[in-house]
Amino acid sequence: MTVDYHLAKYDSSTADKLKKAGYVDNFLIGAEEKSEVEKDILEARKIFQEAGWNFREIFTNAIKQLNAIPVDKLPIEARTTNLHSSAKQKILGIIWDTFYDALSLKLPVPKMTEEKQWTKRKVLATIAECFDPCGLISPALLKGKWLMQKLWEANLPWDNDLPEDLKTEWEEIATEYLNCSIIKIPRRVLSWKLTKQTNFQLCAFSDASDKALGFTIYLRSQKGADIESTLIFAKSRVKPKAQIGKCEAKLTIPRMELHAALLATKALEYTENMLDIKINKKTLWTDSQIVIHWLKSTSEQEPFIERRLRPIRKNTVKYIRTEENPADMTSRGIPPSELANNVLWFKGPEFLHEEEENWPKTELEYVPGERVEKLNPQPFHEMCLPIKEDAYLVEPDRFSSLKKLKKTIVYIFRAIKIKVIKKHTPKNEKLLKIKEVMETKACYPKPSEMELAEQFLIRESQKMNPPSEDTIQNLQLFKDNE
Repeated sequence: MTVDYHLAKYDSSTADKLKKAGYVDNFLIGAEEKSEVEKDILEARKIFQEAGWNFREIFTNAIKQLNAIPVDKLPIEARTTNLHSSAKQKILGIIWDTFYDALSLKLPVPKMTEEKQWTKRKVLATIAECFDPCGLISPALLKGKWLMQKLWEANLPWDNDLPEDLKTEWEEIATEYLNCSIIKIPRRVLSWKLTKQTNFQLCAFSDASDKALGFTIYLRSQKGADIESTLIFAKSRVKPKAQIGKCEAKLTIPRMELHAALLATKALEYTENMLDIKINKKTLWTDSQIVIHWLKSTSEQEPFIERRLRPIRKNTVKYIRTEENPADMTSRGIPPSELANNVLWFKGPEFLHEEEENWPKTELEYVPGERVEKLNPQPFHEMCLPIKEDAYLVEPDRFSSLKKLKKTIVYIFRAIKIKVIKKHTPKNEKLLKIKEVMETKACYPKPSEMELAEQFLIRESQKMNPPSEDTIQNLQLFKDNE
C-alpha cells in the first residue's frame, strides 16, 4: 500500500502502468515499441530510487534493452545466461521464455521412487504443485481433481499406502503427466500491433457433465479482414458430492449447465474489468437447450434456478453443438499430450475466425430484454426506469471460514473508502486523507470493523434469499429501522 501512495505522486504513463500492474512488490507492464520499453525501465528506476527503493530483477523480451540493464539489476538466474539464445524467468510462479516469448505451464510431475509407495499426503501434495491461475491447462488437471475427491471421500489416513484401485488410477494419471510435463503457450494474444481500429469481443463457452462443469473465455480481435481468437481464461470445477438436506445437493445435469453458464457470466464481467481495452461485445454459448429455454421463459422458476438466471440474462446467450464447444473439455477432461496442440481449446471454434454474418444460424438464442417484451406485449403506459441487479460483493463459497470472509469484507470496505476519497476529496487534502486510511489499512481488522462486516453479510444473505410470504406471516417477521 506504501507503493500505491508513492506512485500516486506521479503523473506519467509509466506510473499509470505501474499502478495498474502491481502485485505486492512485482510489476508486469507491456509496451508496443522497444523505445517505449527503454523509457519505462529508466523512468521506473527513477521513480523507485526517489523513494529509496532498489528497483531490481528487471526483465524484458527486448534483447537490446535487456543488454543495457546493469547486471546487478537483472534476475539472479539471468546474470550468467546467454540472453541471445535462451532466457527463462519465473514471473509470479509461471516460467516465461523471453527468447520464444512463450509461457511454460508445468504439470504436477510426480517424484517417482523405487518403492513406489503412494500415500494420500504424497498424491495431494503432487497434484497441488501445479500453478495455473488462468486455467489455461485446466482440462489436463481434471483427472487429478477427481482423484483428490475420491481420496477425501474415502477418508484414508494421511501416510498409509493407497488401496490398489486408487494407486492404479493415480499411476495412470502420473504417467500422462510424465509423458507431457510442460505445455507452452504464446504470451502475446495479438499477432499485430494494437491500434484504435481493433475491435474486441469476449466470447464465453460453458458446459457441464455428470462429474464436472467449466467455462472458457476467448478474446476475439478484428482489424479489417484480419480476425484472431485466443483463449485468455478458463476454469474447471468438480461436481460437489451430495449433502443431505441441502437443495444445492440436487445438482442434475441441467442445473449443472445453468451453474456453468452463471460462472461464465461472472468470468466475462471479471475479464472485461481486468483488460485495459474497450470490449465492444460479449456473447455466451452453451450446448444446453434447457438453459436457453429457462432464459426465454416468462414463468417464475424455483429460487435455485431463478437466482442464477438473473445475472445471465444480461448477456446474449446462443446455442452451440457439443462437438464445437471447447468448454466440453473442462467438464470431461483431456490428456495433456492431446491438449498441448489442441486448436479448438486454444483458439476456439472455427466460426470465431470468420465474419459474424457467417456464424452458424440458430433459433435457440436469448437476447437481453427479449423476455421482458414477451411479458409486456401491449403496455398501457410506457416507462423508462433504471434496473438495478443485485450481486454478491464476494463469493462466500470461496472461503474456508467465516472469519476469513469477514476480514476480506473489511479490506474491501477500506479500499472503497480510498476510492471515495480520491474521487470526492479536494486535491490539497487528498494525500493526507489517503495516508490516514493507508495507516489503518496496514492494521489488523478492528472488532468494530469485523462486526460491521458480519452485519453486511447477514443483510446480503437476507436480500439475496428473502423469506416467503408464508414465512413472514408465520414467524411475524418485520423490517427494522436499519
